[in-house]
Amino acid sequence: MFWPMFHYDAQNTGRSPYVLCSDESLSVLWSIDVGAPIKYSAVSCGPTIYFATSDGVLHAVRYDGTVLWTASTGASGHSGPAVLDDGSIVLGNSNGTMTCFNTDGTVRWTWTSSLSVSPCGLWHCPSIGPDGRIRTAGDHGGSCWEGSLICLGQDGTFYWERDIPAGGDGCYCSPAVDLSNLSFTTDIGNDPCGALACYNTDGTIRWRWNGYPHSGEVDIGSSPTIDITRNRIYFGTNRSSKGLVAVDYDPSGTSHSMAWFYGTNPRDINWCPAIDWDGNIYIGTNDGGTGISILFSFAPDGSVRWADSISCASISDPVVDSAGHVIVGTSNGYLYVFSTDGDSLTCEYLGGNVNSPILGAGGNIYVGTNANIFYAVGCGIIEPQDSFIFSYAGLLDSRPPSVHLSCPGDSAVSIGDVVHLEWSVVDTFWNDDPCSLHIYGIGCSYDTTIIVPDTFYDWVVQGSALGCDTLWFVVSARDSFCNWGKDSCAIPPVCRPAWGLIECAPCESFTSCYDQIVRWIVTDLDGINIDTMQVYLTLEIFHADATADTFYLHEPSDSLSFSCLEDTTCSRVIITISGFEFESGDSVWISLDSLYNEAGCFTDFSE
Repeated sequence: MFWPMFHYDAQNTGRSPYVLCSDESLSVLWSIDVGAPIKYSAVSCGPTIYFATSDGVLHAVRYDGTVLWTASTGASGHSGPAVLDDGSIVLGNSNGTMTCFNTDGTVRWTWTSSLSVSPCGLWHCPSIGPDGRIRTAGDHGGSCWEGSLICLGQDGTFYWERDIPAGGDGCYCSPAVDLSNLSFTTDIGNDPCGALACYNTDGTIRWRWNGYPHSGEVDIGSSPTIDITRNRIYFGTNRSSKGLVAVDYDPSGTSHSMAWFYGTNPRDINWCPAIDWDGNIYIGTNDGGTGISILFSFAPDGSVRWADSISCASISDPVVDSAGHVIVGTSNGYLYVFSTDGDSLTCEYLGGNVNSPILGAGGNIYVGTNANIFYAVGCGIIEPQDSFIFSYAGLLDSRPPSVHLSCPGDSAVSIGDVVHLEWSVVDTFWNDDPCSLHIYGIGCSYDTTIIVPDTFYDWVVQGSALGCDTLWFVVSARDSFCNWGKDSCAIPPVCRPAWGLIECAPCESFTSCYDQIVRWIVTDLDGINIDTMQVYLTLEIFHADATADTFYLHEPSDSLSFSCLEDTTCSRVIITISGFEFESGDSVWISLDSLYNEAGCFTDFSE
């Protein structure tokens, strides 16, 4: 089994590739009293689980509860561990020291901040980015209100340490890292509210934002979560804000803006949101003095899917298994499992304050409490099925899959057309898992995500995509270590049908005229020139003797002429049919069948 860092991956999604062994018959399999509070989630690598206690000790335990070893960082700790690519483990402490332990508990290397960090040190849990580098938050100064973001190599190489940007103070989050290796932190602000900050790969600040609704002080304790499919970040707020914030950003630029905000007053959100495979968000609140905390599920557009009330002071950072089960701990000692629809499935009392759980390959849950006890909860002690992979060197991988999407080209598409998409995924650890296809429009509200079990998809152009300036397709693929790769392409706007209006004939009647003239005025609603070589009309003459003549007209001739209504464009055109001689008693049927504009957009007037 493999759970390498807080909330599973560098994006803090809390999204597990494993499935809970049962959603009803769970029980405590074993427990260990470790003599000190456990404040952060565990990690796992093969058959071994690692967790830290507040006295700065790292504990290594087998999946069956066998204690393998303990090792001290030399000082108390405010941090949880993370697993590196070779299986070694890193853990920070209150002296500002990051220690890397071998799998037998011996020290491989240490690094200590040059800033005056004691008694604050390194906070929360390190993240391992797609580039393999370690990011961790630190605080220095006597009051622990001077935050920084630190970047190290997996061999202990120091790359940079940056103070939280102006306006920010302490930083108590687990940093999030996107596929471009941009880093994100939340902070406690003195201006007066905390913010979300984005850092370049060299540690320079790209932007800092606190444009969410607030009326005074906000001290953000929520770690940020990145939805790489939507280029969106979620985090919670407290004090004068109290809610969940969604921020859209451009990974290749500096633009960023609030997508939505959901207020939870009087309840704070101080924990890290989780995201399932469909992009739904899960987050718990505190009780706001009411005695009732709430576990929320939101759709990506910010609408509430469900909300469950729990009698407790607070709810831990949630995690989601691959079947959609949501697992949380509570401050009054319970471990809950909810269905993807919000039904409470099981509840196990453990005692103490139950922190964020992790899930093993066998479907068992591993979780610690501030009552000094570490638990395994599940269906039975079964050796993790994927533990064998750790007997090979170098198989732990932080590199994202290489995804190549074949773009459908620049051809115009209309409602009902089929856009064929194909892509390839190259990665040693990609196991033909389903891919995520995100389709969204620029300049419109069209936005949908589809889970695709293959590497191709035929998308039928929807009427709701009309009006989009551009349509984007983003394919994302995940390997077995939850590294995400993606590729994208765009197509031109969906064609809007041209508009046609028939003009009354000069003789004001369609009968008794020897030389009848018929005119249409057609308008391309996108302002594109009408292609006069591809306008198709049908003229049918039914004679009194029951015979008929049919003429198909589609390009300029003596009988069919075109004139533009404007000097600089031919997006509005008069179509004139003339030169046909009719006999007394004839019935005439003339139809404008279809046309193309110069961008290739097709309008079928026969429908």
